[in-house]
Amino acid sequence: MSAPAIPPEPGPQPAPTPPVAPMPTLDTLDCLVPYPKYTVMLAWPISPQPDPPPHLVLATRDTKREVQEFLSAQAVAWTEIDPINAIQCSANAQLSASPHSPGSSDERITHPCQNAESATLETEPCLQLDSLQNSIDATAMLESLITSTRIASRERFRQCCQTLEDQGFLRTPRADVVILQTSPDSAPLSGAPQNFTSANQPTDIAVATVSLGDPCGLSPCESTKTAVTNALRRLVCSGATPTHIQFLAATPASSMSDSSGSHRENAPGLTDTSFHFKIQLVTGFDLPHQPDSFLAFGIVEESQHMTTPWFKDEGDAIVLIGHPIDWEDPLQGLGGSSWLRVIHQLRTGRRSLCNLIEARCLHEAVRSLIYGGAVKSACGCDEGGLAVRVAECCMGPSGEPNTPRLLGAELDLTVLSPDNHTPVTTTICKEAWLFGESQNRILITTNPLDAGKILAQAKILGVPAVLIGRVGGTQLRIKSSQSEDSWDLHRLYNLRREAATR
Repeated sequence: MSAPAIPPEPGPQPAPTPPVAPMPTLDTLDCLVPYPKYTVMLAWPISPQPDPPPHLVLATRDTKREVQEFLSAQAVAWTEIDPINAIQCSANAQLSASPHSPGSSDERITHPCQNAESATLETEPCLQLDSLQNSIDATAMLESLITSTRIASRERFRQCCQTLEDQGFLRTPRADVVILQTSPDSAPLSGAPQNFTSANQPTDIAVATVSLGDPCGLSPCESTKTAVTNALRRLVCSGATPTHIQFLAATPASSMSDSSGSHRENAPGLTDTSFHFKIQLVTGFDLPHQPDSFLAFGIVEESQHMTTPWFKDEGDAIVLIGHPIDWEDPLQGLGGSSWLRVIHQLRTGRRSLCNLIEARCLHEAVRSLIYGGAVKSACGCDEGGLAVRVAECCMGPSGEPNTPRLLGAELDLTVLSPDNHTPVTTTICKEAWLFGESQNRILITTNPLDAGKILAQAKILGVPAVLIGRVGGTQLRIKSSQSEDSWDLHRLYNLRREAATR
């Protein structure tokens, strides 16, 4: 008679996996309450610069006409956006053969003047970082970038609309995303009221926008993936769950010569991105005098999940989620970057590729961390790179008009290193650490007591996370392996404000 089998001794129990924020389904969209106080408008300045960035504003319903007339008088084109109908009525919409939607252009789009001639930049067929000789230091580079036309455009547009904002007619975004808060005591945005599950717990709508921009060595498909992922990352950093993406094609009157041809080239990238992120595609429409753009919609199920990019409190820990550098990119994230355009007047070099699987993992991890309640701020490191985005996070609003809240930061980038599985044969230059625009990176801040928990949860969720600094002081200090640089926040704010008035 054989001896009974002895059960193996239980091994060490794995750490509990933090809950992953669920992806939205059509059932969860039934709780949307179509009673927003504001109308969402997409606006873009008619300016000499190429690819003017779009802006999102919220206009009160009863003063919408005054706001539209004011924007037209300021040489700002605009169009109304209906995110609630886009989410509720187009949840099953598929990418059609043509993005055009019916309707009179006089009703949907206002374009006060023709597009100005684009500024010319020197181009090269290829780029070698060794050929770029920097005649200015990192301090002057950041000052030039923070005051450049494109990066300072948000502050310029906010100042343009400051009067209407002070009068309560308008809400301009002080971040990359606007939140359309629903309210059961307001009149519906359009059409008849729709059924909803609970008026006491409305679900708010988040909207983000991004322009396709200059491909810079990428195919239309890859450029679309990168742009859409940037828009979705902005929603995730605001605490929203992305649900829909809408393609807004440029008309032949703008920088694109054939919007339908452009749509056919961008369609594979849209389809691939929507598949990976499990989001719906919504039919778009034409935007005269504006480059191809994308609108991303999401839902904020709980108000406590709303997150802004600005630093909140002295002593908070700064954590970088994601790979700091694309180690396989020979240009180290500087190809097609704002650093190249502003500092070297070059529009060349291939942009970093966007890994959709890695991006989805990053987005789900950051949403889970936000849902856990330990994240105080979140910001993607896209346009301008790490140094520019951190500087913008240091200059947050204080609640008073024209009065910023300046919170410094100290960053130590020497703690960042390549993965053990990635051979690196070149040294990462300082400009790549500061101004490189590698994909799939998010900065978050948290209470220093929660920093260890954030790092542990990120490891469980399968994303890199490194504690790189702390919030505090009146300066921005960044230490790299090559040098240690510092910037006075009051000077940066004054320079950006002066640039916004030009």
